[in-house]
Amino acid sequence: MTTTVPNFYAADRRTPLSLVIQEDGGEHLHIEIHRGDQREQINVDPAVFLDAVGSELGVLAIAKADLPEVKHFADGRVYAETDNGFGDYTLDKKDTPERLIGHARALLALAAHLEAHPPVDEQQVEALTEALIEAGLREKVVPAMVARRLVEFGYRIERA
Repeated sequence: MTTTVPNFYAADRRTPLSLVIQEDGGEHLHIEIHRGDQREQINVDPAVFLDAVGSELGVLAIAKADLPEVKHFADGRVYAETDNGFGDYTLDKKDTPERLIGHARALLALAAHLEAHPPVDEQQVEALTEALIEAGLREKVVPAMVARRLVEFGYRIERA
């Protein structure tokens, strides 16, 4: 498949460019930049390209090849399963593409939140609470609350 992106400009904002992106079956993307009669070509791994674009633009890009298989059953059910068994989904009569994309966006938002805010290690909270109590902070602050915030900020304690 080949995609041409016309009408964008070089850094000088005057020189017109066109971009031709061609997939070779999954191994590489061939990207050609056309500047008048000049052409420059690069080859890039599709996953690396998607990660770079996603990171730079703050978007999630998922290759269709990474989507789970959709299965059709004799009784009319249409089903997709995940690698971990969570989120397995059978189409419902009220489902629409928009509704399913909305569900997917909600799940992706939760995944991004979990990446940014991983669960607190309760053993670390207990260890820091004990250390704060041993340090005599029992009467001035609530040690467990302070310990939880410290763990959330990345502090860890090692006990011998």
